Amino acid sequence: MLVVPPSQAAPPQAVPLSTSVAGSAIDFPASYPFQPVLETVPDNPADASIARGALPYDEIAPTLNGFMAETDVVSAQVVGESANGWDIHLVTVTAPETAQETAQQARWRDEVKHDAAAAADDEELQAGYKRPIWFNGNIHGNEWEGTDASLNYIEWLVENENTPYVQDLLEHYRLYFTVSNNPDGRIVGTRANGQNLDLNRDFVTNQAAETRIVRDLTAFIQPIFFIDLHGYTGVLQIEPCGPPHGENYDYDLFIGHAYAAALQIEQDVVAAEIPGNTYRDSVTGATSTTKTDTSGIIIPFRDTPDGWDDWPPVFTAQYVAYQGAISYTAELPLGRVSNPETNKANSAVDTAVGFQVIDSTMDYVVENGDAILANQIEIFRRGAAGEPLRTLEVGLDAATIDGPTQWVELWDQGDANGHDLLTGARFPRGYVIPVGDGQRSDSDAAHLVDFLVTHGIEVSRATAAFTSDGVTHPAGSYVVDMHQPLRGLANALLAAGSDISSWVPSMYDISAWSHGYLWGATVTPVGSTTDAELPVPTVAVSGATPTGGLPGAGGYLTFELDGVDDFAGLNALLVDDVPASLVGTGTVVLGNDTATYAAAQEVADEYGVAFRTTSGTELTGADVKPLDELQVAYTGTQDDRLTLSALGFAPEQLTLVSGATLQSAAVTLDDADVLWIGSALTVSPTTQPVAYAEVSDFVAAGKGVAGRGAAASTFATTWYDAQATAVTGNGSGNGVVRLDTVADGVLGALGTEYGFVYPAVSFALAESGHGRVEQTYGTDPLVSGHWRETTATNGPSYAAGRASVYSAELDSGARAVVFGTAVAFRGHPRGHFSEVATALYWTAPAATQDVLTAPVATTTTLALTAGSAVHGGTPAGAVVKVTAASGTASRRGTVEIREDGRLVATGAVNAYGNAKVALPADLAVGEHALVATYLPAPGAALVPSSSGAVTYTVTAAPATVTATVTGSTYGTPAKVAVRVTSPAGTPTGTVRVTVGSSAPITATLVGGAVTVALPATLAVRTHAVTVAYAGDAVTAPAQASTSVTVVRAATTTGLALSRAKVARGGAVTATAVVRVPSASGVAPVGVVKLRVDGTVVATRTLTAADRGRVTFTLPKGATSKRGARAVTVSFAGSSTLLSSVSAARTLTVV
Repeated sequence: MLVVPPSQAAPPQAVPLSTSVAGSAIDFPASYPFQPVLETVPDNPADASIARGALPYDEIAPTLNGFMAETDVVSAQVVGESANGWDIHLVTVTAPETAQETAQQARWRDEVKHDAAAAADDEELQAGYKRPIWFNGNIHGNEWEGTDASLNYIEWLVENENTPYVQDLLEHYRLYFTVSNNPDGRIVGTRANGQNLDLNRDFVTNQAAETRIVRDLTAFIQPIFFIDLHGYTGVLQIEPCGPPHGENYDYDLFIGHAYAAALQIEQDVVAAEIPGNTYRDSVTGATSTTKTDTSGIIIPFRDTPDGWDDWPPVFTAQYVAYQGAISYTAELPLGRVSNPETNKANSAVDTAVGFQVIDSTMDYVVENGDAILANQIEIFRRGAAGEPLRTLEVGLDAATIDGPTQWVELWDQGDANGHDLLTGARFPRGYVIPVGDGQRSDSDAAHLVDFLVTHGIEVSRATAAFTSDGVTHPAGSYVVDMHQPLRGLANALLAAGSDISSWVPSMYDISAWSHGYLWGATVTPVGSTTDAELPVPTVAVSGATPTGGLPGAGGYLTFELDGVDDFAGLNALLVDDVPASLVGTGTVVLGNDTATYAAAQEVADEYGVAFRTTSGTELTGADVKPLDELQVAYTGTQDDRLTLSALGFAPEQLTLVSGATLQSAAVTLDDADVLWIGSALTVSPTTQPVAYAEVSDFVAAGKGVAGRGAAASTFATTWYDAQATAVTGNGSGNGVVRLDTVADGVLGALGTEYGFVYPAVSFALAESGHGRVEQTYGTDPLVSGHWRETTATNGPSYAAGRASVYSAELDSGARAVVFGTAVAFRGHPRGHFSEVATALYWTAPAATQDVLTAPVATTTTLALTAGSAVHGGTPAGAVVKVTAASGTASRRGTVEIREDGRLVATGAVNAYGNAKVALPADLAVGEHALVATYLPAPGAALVPSSSGAVTYTVTAAPATVTATVTGSTYGTPAKVAVRVTSPAGTPTGTVRVTVGSSAPITATLVGGAVTVALPATLAVRTHAVTVAYAGDAVTAPAQASTSVTVVRAATTTGLALSRAKVARGGAVTATAVVRVPSASGVAPVGVVKLRVDGTVVATRTLTAADRGRVTFTLPKGATSKRGARAVTVSFAGSSTLLSSVSAARTLTVV
C-alpha cells in the first residue's frame, strides 16, 4: 500500500485518450484513399524470391502502384525502412473516407481503448466503426508466400470491388497488409534481417527497425484480428497455441473465437482441395496429399500438447494479442527444397493456401465481428477497471461460456496452468520506478520508461514524495498504474514471470524475460489490483525526464558507470580523445580543461550522463586506471555485436575474428586492446601457428579477455590459467535467476541481483589457478522460466551457490572475466550489458599516452585587512594566498569567499597564488565565519582547497535622529516631525516619542521619516520631548531630545439680545457664546460678566456642561429709563484659555 502525507495526496491525473505512440515516425493518412506513387527499385535478378517462384521484392511497389491506379479502395504508404534500407509498405483496403470520417474512425478507435466502458454502450460506434483486420507477411525473409498471398487477395478485392460482398466488407472493415515485413531476408533468402536478427523474437527488445514499425502499427491499427503468415510445417498450421498460455492475457476473451476461426480455416482449406496441398490425418497424425474424411490441418491448441506455446510475447502474434486482438501465426505447409521446379511448385501451393487462410479469416470475422470487437472492448474495460483476471479451471461447463465453446472440452490442466486459481497471474496495483537514491541506475530507469511509453504503456511521474511498503520514493519517481487498458502488456514486461518448469515437458522458445528484473533499473511492484486508487499525485509523461547534467566549470569532472548509457557516454568521450581515468571499476574521472567540459556537455545531452565536480584527488589513489578508446576483437554472433554496439562501440571499434581469419592474416590482434569471446576461439600451435602466435602475443602484451559461456572459460583457462571447470546446464533451460555479486569484486559497484540464463553455465575454480569468484548463483536460483533437472549436474539445484562469473589475473597483469549467464542473449538483458562493459574496461590494459594528470595539492589561507567594519561603510578586504605542493605550478584560478556554503564574494587568483577581494559592504550585522575556497583555472592540474574559517564582525551603522515640533496651542495637537538618517541607507523600523513622563507613542518609519501627533490636552507650559529610534538589522538605535511649549488658546465671545427695543421696565435676555476657534473640541470654563453701559449687572460661571453658552436676564433697573443702553459680555479666561469681550449691542428703552 502507498502512503503519502494527507496534504500531498491528490487524485491521479487522467492520461489523455490517445493511441499515439511516443517516438513513432509514421505519418498515417488523414483520409482515404491515400495513393502516393511508391518509389520503385531496379530489377534484381539475384533476388532469392525468384528461385522460390515468389514475387521478387522489386516488383512489390509496381504492383501496389498498379492497384492504386485502378481503384480508390486501395491505399499504400511506406511506413519505414528495413535494416538494409528497403522500404516497408503498408496497404490499407477500405471504402473511401473523407477527412472528417477518418478523424471519426480515430476517435472511435481511441474510445475503444481509452473509454471502453462507454464504447460498450456506444450505438454509433457499434454501427459505424470499421473493424480493423491485419495480415503481416514475410517477417521471416525465406518464408515468402505471406507476401504473395496478401497481394493475391488484394487483387481479388480489386477485381470484385463492385460485388455486394466486397462493397459491404469495405464499408464496415479496414483491411491492413504489411506486405513484406522483412525485405532484407526476402531478397537474400534468409530468415533474419540485415542485422541477422530473427524479427519474430524481437518484440520485447525492439533492436530491429522492422519490429519497431510493427510495434507502432499495432497501436495505430489496434486490430480485432491479426494473422502473421509464416512457413513451413509440412501441413498448414493455424494457431491458437498449445500450453502454456501467456499468463497475462484475458484468455477467456481470446480462446473462443481464436479456436473457432481456426476450425473454420481448417474446414475451408480442406474443402478447397488445393492441388498439391497436404493434410494431417486427425486419427493417425500422418501427412498426406490425399484428402479423406479425416483430413485436417494442425491446430496446436488441439494437436500439440507442448512445444508450440503462446507463452512469451517475443513473437509477433503474441505481442499483438496484448492490443486485444485475436492473433495468431499461420504456418504455410510446403517448405524449401533443392529441386527448382518442386521449390516453385511448393510456393504456388503455399500462396494458394495463404490466400484461403486470409479469405476464410475474413469470412469468419464478417460473421463474428461484433462479438470479437465486444471482446476487445471488454479486455480494455477490465484493464482500466483493474479487475482481476478471470480464472479458467479444468472441467469448465460450456453452458456457462459466452461465445464459441468448441475449445472447452479440450481445456485440460496443461492449458489451465497460469490461468487457474492456484497458478494464475495476479496483477499489482502499480509499479514504481524510483529516481534518486533508491534507483540502481537513473540512466537505465530512463531507458526503461522510454521503452514502455513507445509500447503505449501509460507512465506517470509522482509530483510529491510517497511511501510504499516502508520505502519513501521522492517526487519525480515514475509510476505505472496498472488500472490501464494495456495492463496485460505492462505486467508481461515488468513482472518477474513464473517458474513453469513443472507445467510442460518442453517449450518452443524462451520461457522468461523481464524488463523489471533484467534491464538494470530498480522496479518495485506495489499492492494488488483490487486496491483503491493510488494515493499518489501524478502527471502523465510521454518519455523520461533527461538524466544528464553538467556543473559549472571549475573542478575535475566525475560520473558513475551505473547503466548502459553511462558506458556509451564514456566510450564517446574516449573516442573524442578526452583524457579519463577509471577509479575502481565504477567511477570515471575527467580533467577540468575547457575541451573536456565541452565534450562532457555533448555526452550529458546525448547519453544522459550525470556529471559532478570533484577535486581530482581520487587520481592519486592506488586503484586508478588511465583509459583510452578500446578496440575490441570479438567472436560470436549478432547478439555479441549488438550488445557491444549498445555499449557505444562503433563498427570501426569492433573486429570479428576467428581462428581461420587469424591464421590467414585476414585480421590480426595487433590493434585490439581486449578480446570478447562469444563463441569458441581455439587455435592450434601445430595446425594454426599464425593464429596461435597472434593470441600468444596478445596475452603476453598484457591484454585481456572477457566472454561468455563454456567457450570463454576454455579460452581463459588455456591462456590465463583460470583453471576453471565449466558445467553447462540443461540446454533448453532458460529463465530469470537470482545472483549474488561479490561486493568488493570486479562487478561489485553494479551489485547485480538478477540475471538471465539460456542455458546456465556454472564454474568451479581450482585453488592452484589464478581464478577468483566474482558472482554466484543464488541458493534458490530460478525466479521464473523453464529449467528442468534431467541429470545430476544440469539443473538449478546443482548450479545453486556455484560461480556464475569469475575473473583471472596473471602475474603479468593480463586479465580475464568469464560469464556463465547469458549476458548478450538477443540483446535483451540490458542489466548484464553494464557487466560486460565493466569486464572489458577492467581487462583492457591501462592507457599509456595522454594520461590524465593527477592534480597537485594546494593550501589556501585567508586573512582580513580588518576584523570588523560598519555596515554600509568601508568593508574589509580579504587577502588570499594559495600555495601548491610543487612550488612552481601556476596557481591561476578563482577564489570564492563563502559563509556556510553561501557565496559572499569572488575574485581572481594570479599565477603566484595571490588574490585580494573586497568584501561586500552590505553583509549582515553580526559575526561571519568566512572561508576562502580556491578553484584552479580550467586545465590546471591543481586540487581545489579551502582555508580555515576567519571571523569577520559587521557592526550596525550609526543613526542620527532629528525632531522638529510644530503647533503649541492648548487643545491643538502639537506635531513632532522625526527623521532618521544613516550612512548605511534609509533606516527602517520604529520610533518612540515620549512627552515628559507620559506613555510613549510608537510610530513606524516610512522612508526614514514619520510625523507624530502629541496629545491635545498637554498642560500650558513647557514639556520635555524625547524621540528614541529602536534601530533595525543594520542600523544602531539612536535618540534626540527637544521640547514643546503649550500656550493658552485664544477665545471669542459673542452676544445676542432677545430684543433690541423694549418698553420701560420690560424684560430682556442676553445670551453669551464663548468659543475656542483653534480647538473646537475644548469646552470653555470660567466667569462671564454682563455689563450695561459699562456697569456689571450680572455674573455667571461657565461649566463644561454649558458648552460655552450662558443666558442672562437683564435686571429691571437696566430698562427703567428711556434711552439707548450699551450691552456687553466678557469672558474672564482660565489657566488654558485667554479672555475675550463681545462687541457692544444697543438696547433701546421706550
